[in-house]
This record gives sequence, structure tokens and C-alpha cells, in this order.
Amino acid sequence: MARGRRGGRGRGWTPEDVDGLPHVPPSTPAGVIRPEVQAQIDAANARLTGKNPKGLENARRGRSAKRVGDALEMQVEAINEVYRASGWADVRWVATPVVQVSRPNRSGVFSARRVGPQGVDFRGAIKGGRAVCFDVKGTAEAKLDLLQHRHPTIRESQRAELNAAEAMDSIAALLVKVRDGWWWVTWSQWRAAEERAAKDKVRRLGPAEFDAVGAREVSPWSGPGGASGAPDWLFGSGLMEMAAPW
Repeated sequence: MARGRRGGRGRGWTPEDVDGLPHVPPSTPAGVIRPEVQAQIDAANARLTGKNPKGLENARRGRSAKRVGDALEMQVEAINEVYRASGWADVRWVATPVVQVSRPNRSGVFSARRVGPQGVDFRGAIKGGRAVCFDVKGTAEAKLDLLQHRHPTIRESQRAELNAAEAMDSIAALLVKVRDGWWWVTWSQWRAAEERAAKDKVRRLGPAEFDAVGAREVSPWSGPGGASGAPDWLFGSGLMEMAAPW
């Protein structure tokens, strides 16, 4: 239940708070909250909590970005399962350590906060034994912002992890999704793209910038295994060169 103000303390929703909310299904059949409903919910929250609309918008963008990131990681994990089943690579998603800070609700959902630094998304090894670690970044736009919500797209802890992997001759890279497709950008290529962007005073990276540093565009998986459309990073990156067995 949402909470608001009552002499400096919380109170529940009242009919006045939700006056005007539509008596229609609040979400689409896919479970996405309708924009007009979300706008009115935000207005009610603003009256209750005193939050400004900009703060609510930033919070909503943050939740949206996380949903996009989760969806991209699921695609990558789908193709990783195909690679594991075929004996080509064993690369797995690395969960960010969190600590529970609230009791679960009836659906088992609870609030949590991250513990420790944020690392890369995937680690493992490819056939032949070479270690690989990479992070997944994505945007629905044509180019990826180097700053997101006033924070670097690549966090310092992730930089440190990628630098360490590269120093040990592991494969260190970023798998980047932009509007027009996926790109495999090695860590050295990413740094080179950042340096060029800083020199040219550019704040976003996209296909042109990736192509300029030699990054490789990754095609969607078209083979068997139930990962259709997922980025075929293992073969698309050139890490494994072989004829498709199907």
C-alpha cells in the first residue's frame, strides 16, 4: 500500500488521492501498465509523497532500464545454453550479490540492495580452455550513451574486472545491443572508442564508432536449440571459426 503524509507520518490512500483513476484494466494483456494509467498513478504518488515529477520520471526510467537489461541478459543466457549443450563454451551469468531488506509479499517479491561492487554479467571459458568475461549493455536508441543517470555506463568496478581479465590474457569484451543490432567490442576496442569520443566530444557510441575501432557486428542465432534471434557472440566475434554443423 502506498504511504503519504499525516502530520509528518504515513497514511494510506484515500478516495481523494485516487479520484479520477480510470475504471479500465490498468495494464495491457502483456502485463505492461498503460501510459495513461501510469501518469495518473504518478500524480497520486506525487500528492502523497511530495516527490516532484522529475524524480518520478527518473525512477521510472531506472526501472525501465533494468527491465531492458534483464531481457537482454536472458537472450544471452539462452544462446549460452546452446553453446554448453554443444560443448563449445561454458559461460554463465554472474549474479550480483544482494541482501534482502524487506519481508516478501504474498507473491514472494521482496526489496533488496546490492552488496559490494557491480561486476561483469558473464564469465566462463570457451572450447580450448581460454577464459572469457564480458558485460552486456543495451539501448533501444541508435547509439549507447556513455553516461546513464549521471553514472558511467561502464562502472569503475567493471573496468577493474575487465582490465584484470585482459592483463591475464583472458577474453575481455562488451556485448552491446543498439537499435540496429548486436556488436562484440573487445575491451581494448571499447577503450579506443572512448578515447576517440572524448577527442571528438561525442557522448554516445554506435555502429559507426564500433566499426571504426574494428569491432564486429554479431548476427542473430539461426541454428537449432531454441535460441532463435539471440546474439551468436561466440561465432560472430570470431572467437570460434568453424562451419555450422547443421
